[in-house]
Amino acid sequence: MLRFLFDPLGDWHNDLVLIIDGLPGIARIVDSYYLSGLLDDFEEDEVGDVRREVVLRYVQFVLEQIMEVDGQERFIPMDLSDQYVGGLLLNQARNGLLN
Repeated sequence: MLRFLFDPLGDWHNDLVLIIDGLPGIARIVDSYYLSGLLDDFEEDEVGDVRREVVLRYVQFVLEQIMEVDGQERFIPMDLSDQYVGGLLLNQARNGLLN
């Protein structure tokens, strides 16, 4: 299971937690600051709570990427900064599950 926890009281840094349940489980704290750069149709002045809207659109983007794996590898950027890019590399196993 993939979960996102968003801290609405934080700022643009260390305000999003990505949790991947499994053995072993993984938890990463990331920034929402650079996520708006992934969203082509995002305009800051069209929303009230900008960070919340960015995170909601980003979660929708991740869901779309997961649904489109279909036998291909997909890199989903998760941890973006001005120094590096981290993310998930997904592929479909023979049994249809995602790795």
